[in-house]
Amino acid sequence: MRKVLIVDVSEHWREVMERELEKLHQVRSCGDGLQALELAERFCPDVVIMDLMLTGMDGLSVVKKLRERSEELKIIVTGRYFSNFVNMALDRYQ
Repeated sequence: MRKVLIVDVSEHWREVMERELEKLHQVRSCGDGLQALELAERFCPDVVIMDLMLTGMDGLSVVKKLRERSEELKIIVTGRYFSNFVNMALDRYQ
């Protein structure tokens, strides 16, 4: 069973994702970037699904910190707003 961490400020979106994913995976979620880093340290997810717009710490910074900890961790980034800058920044950490 894979471990999935969902990071998004929308509690509704987290609940929807959790409901679907926990049918096949062990799931944890939070809405804050700093909390995501702490939870990832304890939970050791295989996959992180996260938005870029977070409280506490922005998503790009969270991706960078997660990538420093593990190159094997799969990170799926979601968001309403993507620009060339965002894509280039994510490419550096993927």
